[in-house]
Amino acid sequence: MQLKQFLDAIATLQPLVEKQPKLADQILLWLGKAQVGNAFSADPAKPQDRDNGLKTAIATFRTAADKAQQLAAQNDPDARLRRGEIMLELADAMQLAKTPKEAAVIYEQII
Repeated sequence: MQLKQFLDAIATLQPLVEKQPKLADQILLWLGKAQVGNAFSADPAKPQDRDNGLKTAIATFRTAADKAQQLAAQNDPDARLRRGEIMLELADAMQLAKTPKEAAVIYEQII
């Protein structure tokens, strides 16, 4: 992900979600970031690819937030903080997807 090799990051992270349930929220966070990066590295002549990539990333961030909430309920003290970071990434992805009203709702939840 850090090397901007988004497809490789996606391929590496996807199988880890099931294999490492205690780290699933963190894995999904980075998977969503890779999906956003991949969406913006798509062919500019195909905006539908970018839009579909952002929709996938938004769904991934939502799943990550749900996992973090589950982990927080299971007495993981850091999961609540991670959920806040995930929600911020979710709202940012929503802005990139040109859904500012939905993003504003998420920002308000974070506050």
